[in-house]
Amino acid sequence: MRQTAAIFLDAYRELNARKLFWIVLAISAAVVLALGLLGNNETGVTVVGFTIPVPFLSTKAISSAGFYKLIFSNVGVQFWLSWGATILALISTAGMIPEFVSSGSIELSLCKPISRARLFLTKYAAGLLFVAIQVLIFSIGGFLVIGIRGGQWISTIFLAVPLVLAFYSFLYCVCALVGLVTRSAITALLLTMVFWLGLWAFNTTDQVLIQLKVTTERDVRRAERNVAALQRTIDSLTQGDLGGPDRGLEAREPDPPVAAAPAPEPDARRPRPPAPPQRPTAGSQRPGQVDFGRMLGAFIRGDSRRAAPTGATADERLRDARRRLETAEDRLTKEQGSLASLNRWYTIVYRVRTFLPKTSETTELLKRYIIDPKDREGIFQVLDDHRGEGGSEREVMNLMYSRSAWWIVGTSLAFEAVVLALATFIFCRRDY
Repeated sequence: MRQTAAIFLDAYRELNARKLFWIVLAISAAVVLALGLLGNNETGVTVVGFTIPVPFLSTKAISSAGFYKLIFSNVGVQFWLSWGATILALISTAGMIPEFVSSGSIELSLCKPISRARLFLTKYAAGLLFVAIQVLIFSIGGFLVIGIRGGQWISTIFLAVPLVLAFYSFLYCVCALVGLVTRSAITALLLTMVFWLGLWAFNTTDQVLIQLKVTTERDVRRAERNVAALQRTIDSLTQGDLGGPDRGLEAREPDPPVAAAPAPEPDARRPRPPAPPQRPTAGSQRPGQVDFGRMLGAFIRGDSRRAAPTGATADERLRDARRRLETAEDRLTKEQGSLASLNRWYTIVYRVRTFLPKTSETTELLKRYIIDPKDREGIFQVLDDHRGEGGSEREVMNLMYSRSAWWIVGTSLAFEAVVLALATFIFCRRDY
């Protein structure tokens, strides 16, 4: 263990000597300070006394502690640590393995009483010190801000340390392997960035497929309800209920009864005002009169055929209902075909991603454990109220959360183990 501790100490001194380490540390401190200057009230987000109207971040949607935890995970971890700090860390540590195996340096290390495999893995772990120290200091700052400003001291905030460290190790193992083979820091950095870009493309494709899958499932359910309602209308017309309302659309709740106002006593001395012209109702249209409202509704629903007027005969209404049922069934068949195709592509992408590191999903795990379900539901409720109808974000989130943490982290660590085993084998077999 003495040799391992000596290698770690050398790596720490090497990091301290690099200006980039202190630059990243200063930016992390600035991000934590900016987090402390933010706040939320009943209107939205406050910044040094100024209020920005953001309804889904107001205290009506999310608590103060939940607001700081959401900003910490989304902005601090997923934006700054997972992108800005990671790029700077890769730039700073990409040359550690190539410099380690260069002539004049590797000979001194091989003279130490330590196996080659242990020597390489210790040097690899020392390269992770850059991110570990940065994330630890950033998490301490976030812990203090949430406790002082949000009034909640939450220890699970330190889960950011192992999650971000695992995220960085998925990339650094590729950087170490390429640096060992090519002995070039620039090549290792460029190929690692290309590998990261490929992972991002796979993750984006997966996100798009999930969004399309959820949206299409909602369309299929809506089409099924429409078909069922039209079928009920046809059954009703066939059984002789020809005078009832048209139930081709989805069921509508009946209007509540209105209490009748007391009728004024007639005054024979006052002349009666002329009766206002009566507006035609749905059941009082003359035969052959065109209801443009129903036609517009049928057009919006995609029924290009002309809807039967309300005053049509029973046979015309039955034929119209059957035509609309045929159109609705065709649409349902198309939606089901689209959903089957999306499910097929979704399964292919999911299986391919099983063998690759899940970088974005690893850092997103932090939100599962630190944000309360009550605050999460409050944000969705405000978004639903603002739009007037339920969005698909809640269903997308539920689908993402159905993936276990063991699948996300475990399979990614398996990929890292394979890459490290290959790099260790090359390091042990190569002559220096």
